[in-house]
This record gives sequence, C-alpha cells and structure tokens, in this order.
Amino acid sequence: MNKDKIQKRLIEIFERLEAINEIAEARDDKGIFTDAEQKEWDSLISEYDTKKNEFEPLRSATCKTLEDIRANMKLPINELHKNPVTGQLINGNGEEIRTFNKDNLSELRSYILSQGRLGITEELSLGKAIRAIATGNWARYAPAEARVLGTATGGAQYFVPQELIAKVISLSLAKARIMQSGAEFLPMDRKTMVIPKILTMPTPEWTAENTGFTGSRDMTFESVTLTAKSVVSIIQFSVELAEDGVGVEKAIEEAISTGISQEIDRACLLGAGGLEPLGIANTTGILTEEWEAAGDIAYSNLSSAFYKLEAVNNSPNSLIMASSLFGVLDALVDLQEQPLKPPPSYEKYAKLPSNQLIEQGLMGNYKSLLIGMRTQMNLEVSRTAEDALTKMKILIRAYTRMDCACKIANSFCLIKEAAA
Repeated sequence: MNKDKIQKRLIEIFERLEAINEIAEARDDKGIFTDAEQKEWDSLISEYDTKKNEFEPLRSATCKTLEDIRANMKLPINELHKNPVTGQLINGNGEEIRTFNKDNLSELRSYILSQGRLGITEELSLGKAIRAIATGNWARYAPAEARVLGTATGGAQYFVPQELIAKVISLSLAKARIMQSGAEFLPMDRKTMVIPKILTMPTPEWTAENTGFTGSRDMTFESVTLTAKSVVSIIQFSVELAEDGVGVEKAIEEAISTGISQEIDRACLLGAGGLEPLGIANTTGILTEEWEAAGDIAYSNLSSAFYKLEAVNNSPNSLIMASSLFGVLDALVDLQEQPLKPPPSYEKYAKLPSNQLIEQGLMGNYKSLLIGMRTQMNLEVSRTAEDALTKMKILIRAYTRMDCACKIANSFCLIKEAAA
C-alpha cells in the first residue's frame, strides 16, 4: 500500500474515532462507551498502530498522521480512566484517580490536552510564545501560539493554557530522577487532594476445620492530603538573543523543564514540609541505614538497606544517591587492587545519581511515592523588572504547584553517615 492510501486510511480512522466520541458525548452519561463502541474504538486504535508502522518510513516532513491528531483529541472517559499499570488509586469519594508513571508519560500530554477541546491543532511551543512575548513580534515567531495565549493582568503576566504547557510538564517529569525510578504522577484539578495511606496490612493465618479466624482482617489507612505548593523557575536572557538567536525556543523550554525537574527531585527527596512538600527523607516511618562516621559508604551498607526493605515486604526498585557516593563505590578495590565486585543484591534495583543529594542515598520502592501537580502554569515575562531595562535583559518566571506523599513510609530506606 502506498503512502497516499495509508494516509487516507489514517484519516478515515480518525474521522470514525471522532464520530464515536461525539455520539458518546451526546448521551446523558457524557462519554461512557457502550460495549460495542469500546470494541470498535479498540479495534480502530489497533489498526492505526499497524498502519502507522507502515506509514512512518514513507512519511514526509509535512505529512500529519493520527498520532499528531490524536494528541489533541478529547479521549473518551473510558480511555482516560483506565487503571494505571501499577494499580488503582481511589479518592475519598470512591472515584478513581488517574495516575501516570515513567512507562506512560507519553500519554500525559494527551491527557492534559484532552481537558481542553476536541479537534485538530498544530504543534504548539511554549518557547515560541515566550520569544514572541519578549520581542513583541507574534507574527514572526508564534502566530499559532498567539491564538491560544491570553493576557491575564497588565502587559507582562500571561496565563499559559494546556496546549502550551503539556509538553513542558511531560519534559520536566521525564527528566526527574524520582519519575525515572517509578514514582506515580497524578494531575490535581484542585488545590487539595485526599489520598489513602496504608498503615498496616491484613495478616493471614492457617486454621483447622471449623476453627475461627483470629488473625488481622483489615488493612488500616490514614488520609494524606496533597496540598499544591508553588515551585518557581526563573531564567533570564538578553534582548539580542531573543531577537537574533537560533534555537532560542527549544533552549527556553529546556531551561524551564530542567529547572522544574531538579526542584521536583529536591523537594520529593529532601523537602522539609511547610511551604514546600515533605520529602521522603523527612517522612516519619522510613527506614535508616548508616555507615560509620570515620569511614566511607560500602557495598555492605547497600546490602543492609536492601534486606531491611525486603524484611518488611517492600522490595526496592531503585536507589537514588549522591553522585559522590557512587564514585566512592566505584573506587573500591580488592586485595589484588582490582575493582571490588558488588554483592548480588546490587543488581536487583536501578541506580541513579543525583546532585540534589549530598552524602545521602534513598533506596526504596518508588511506586509508593505519589506526586500531585496542577497542570496549569503561570508565566510572567518582563523587560523592565529589577535591572532588566538598563541591562537589556528579559526575565521569565514560570511557576506551577505540586506536593508529594509516600503511600507506605517503610518502602524507603535513608542511607547516610552516622552522626559523629
């Protein structure tokens, strides 16, 4: 099948998907598919995936596929609320909370965009919008972005809609070490969100015939409230760079996403609470492994932390640790001055260095960490704030709001030097 025929079929698939969605949206249940509709929807998506693989090698730079369209299409309720890979999360009202992790971050952009409008939109860029704000030249740098970006107050503060921020949020999360370790992300549609935190698990027992059960019957929970707290990223660049630079748009998006990802890591790992999230290291109930103050970290400390977690049935999937400590381990040698071989347990979890930690490590099952974030971002661009006017600079302040919590505190072990 040639390129034109494949593209025609892709368009037919999109039109049918759109029709199914519109029929479901028109009913009183607002988007709940019938079994037949769900079956057809899944079949069409499967056909699309096959056709896409045939089409991509033939695709030119100007051809759009359903992937371009689908990212901006309002998915049905059934699709948005499928159970996440790592299990179902229910809020206090008995409603399922949609979560995302490292394996389905690509879906996050579609999820955020689906809260907006149904239809085809071209790829939008936050970097282009910022460059246009900085230079005042929307026609040249961001004609498409101008249609969706609205001024909030004055001439410098802008509300960034979902179409622009979805990409930056997914980029920020993809770079965060905690997300790479398996943490769960959930979009917050309000300032606070209450989630269940597991305190104890039921205890099974073997019983004789006609003998009553005496073990623990119930899991016990307590409520943990995620409260959105502001995380801010500020960058600056020259007016000359905004007007004449090459690749400025991408550089701006990278700077914002990197700044936010680093702060997400720091807050979720080390946050002190109060104005910022309470991080894992400061959460009551986590385990601790210490090495002697007079010495250095050794593989034995990691083995001890690993089996402390195994002992409470919380097998660790990742270790995030200061880069310097990984360097100490790499420098260990045996009696023949050969690199020291790690113990078998060292191979059972991912190892990620982080400069947010200093002489510390956090080993754990990061699927127990929940990150809540508002998927709207406020953006301020100014050529006059502070000394920007006299020094020909442009200042950008971007901020969103987030919080985090551990579902099971003893899923984590803090590895550190013993107090002197």
